[in-house]
Amino acid sequence: MAVHDLLNPLNGIIGFTDLILKYSEDPEETKEYAHQISGAARSMTKLIHDLLEISALEKGKLELAHEKVSLDMIFKKSDQ
Repeated sequence: MAVHDLLNPLNGIIGFTDLILKYSEDPEETKEYAHQISGAARSMTKLIHDLLEISALEKGKLELAHEKVSLDMIFKKSDQ
């Protein structure tokens, strides 16, 4: 995972927060910006959790469980 993967959501959070602070007169526009901020923050949270899991795997604190899975199930989940 590259640093820009973490910076993209953070830039979105900063940018949309700046827009709210500058143009807070339109409630609908403010609501849309808030949704964008929320989405970016959730994306960044997921990336950070992924990094923590990778770090735990590398340190041997977490083990992968080997089990059979359905590829159809995996592809269906990835479409959501």
